Amino acid sequence: MRCHRRAMLGLLFGIFVCSANGAVSKEGTGRFELGYVYTDEEGNLAVNQETHNLYDGLTISLRDARYSLDNGINIGANLRYISLDNRNIDFSASKAQLFSLSFHHDQYRRIYESGGRGSTDRKSTGGQVSVSPVKYVTLFGGYSWTDKGGTNLFLFQPISDPVVFTSDYTHRFFNIGGQGFFKGRSVRLEYRQSDFDDEAKGHGDRKGQMFRTSASTPFPRYERVVLAGGYDYRLDEMEGSSVELETNQAWGATKARLPGQITVDYRFVFARTDHKGNGIETDNFLNTVSVGRRWNRHGGFRVGYENRIVDDLIDRSESNGFLFSGWINYLDKLFVRTSTATRDKNIVTGSTLIGDEDFTRYRVAARYVDERFGELSAQVRARVKENDDIGSEAEYTSFSTGFKLSRQKYGRLSIFYTYYVGEYESRSADFELSDHVVRGKITPVKYRKVSVTAGGTYYRSRRDLDVEKSSLNLGISYELPEDFHVEAKYSVFNYDDFQAIDLFYTGNVVEVSIARDFSI
Repeated sequence: MRCHRRAMLGLLFGIFVCSANGAVSKEGTGRFELGYVYTDEEGNLAVNQETHNLYDGLTISLRDARYSLDNGINIGANLRYISLDNRNIDFSASKAQLFSLSFHHDQYRRIYESGGRGSTDRKSTGGQVSVSPVKYVTLFGGYSWTDKGGTNLFLFQPISDPVVFTSDYTHRFFNIGGQGFFKGRSVRLEYRQSDFDDEAKGHGDRKGQMFRTSASTPFPRYERVVLAGGYDYRLDEMEGSSVELETNQAWGATKARLPGQITVDYRFVFARTDHKGNGIETDNFLNTVSVGRRWNRHGGFRVGYENRIVDDLIDRSESNGFLFSGWINYLDKLFVRTSTATRDKNIVTGSTLIGDEDFTRYRVAARYVDERFGELSAQVRARVKENDDIGSEAEYTSFSTGFKLSRQKYGRLSIFYTYYVGEYESRSADFELSDHVVRGKITPVKYRKVSVTAGGTYYRSRRDLDVEKSSLNLGISYELPEDFHVEAKYSVFNYDDFQAIDLFYTGNVVEVSIARDFSI
């Protein structure tokens, strides 16, 4: 914990040193904030996930910092709540055609027990770097790790005693590689390694390695046709056991841009996975082809077909899928987009856990933009999944609509409504849900030195669920001399599950801060 805070404070200091040194920035902006967060919570702390990661205390933040140095280096930083345990850190530095560097760190808490004592904490830290030692060649690499620890509690009715699981693991990821580009041609090589250390169980350690290579080139004398292909090798091992998966995968693709703005795509994938423990080999075949046509900025469509085969010499399944998508742009005011896809999977020989499967999804969206009336939008999405062998069917549909208005004289307003309906049927159980979600935000134009904003969300779930949840956010900012601001934010959260007497929650959050906008 201490080393993380030292690193972040050093990051802050380094940014200010860069801005004050001889490599001086010729342009830089950002906001520095110092404040305090106070929370008042009542009820079951485990039911409202939006407030799991709240902490009281002094806050230090550097938001949207951007520097452009005289030597061409660009620096960016977004450091939020670096003094608290819910910090979120992003830092980047780059110079065109020379190098890029990025770093991130964040922490998250998930509460499982009503009093807040049973929880898990996850800390993620990592970075990526790339350099171009010579023209057309880039070398890259990165390292990241995630630590998670704590207790998860699950209640199984009618048993009143909780079942407690302990989490304590570290997940590390490492990659290194290079890529080259020249006259529309490219080649890429990469090695990845993943290590999972399970300290809680002691026998769940896993390790994965992957080598990937790919290349693409225009077809000789036919620049409108591009060929691409690659090979992947992956090895997954579980330490202390004979479980081992070895996968070899090859793929190829081509894209042809024909006259009349017609595009043809084809792709195939073949992968073989060897299960070392039981001696089973599984083959996966995938073939996809699609044809598209567009009319400049006015519209277009795409149709496609997909075939998949999974075969382990005992069980064999085959699926066929179809895709259609299209869009229309009418006078840059009305935008309509639609898509639909179906997939039918059949068991040819043997059997699988869920058997035959039919899957369908579709989406229709429209947006109308007018400078006088604002922006109207509407969307319908649906998914249907059927498994005849086990007698189950799941259907999920959502309808959403929204309105956005922006006036230089008055401010901004946005309102969105979404309705979800879902049904699940099987031989043993049925489940239905019907959810309503309303979101809104209003930001009036600044009056003299005062800016205000208000927003909120209301959620209501019915049928087999009976949950009501809401949140309200209010903010006010007052401008002081020398680019200083005094800000106050108030948020209230409510959660009620009317089917359980102890699943309610109310939380009040107040944040007061003083901020300064700076530019160099």
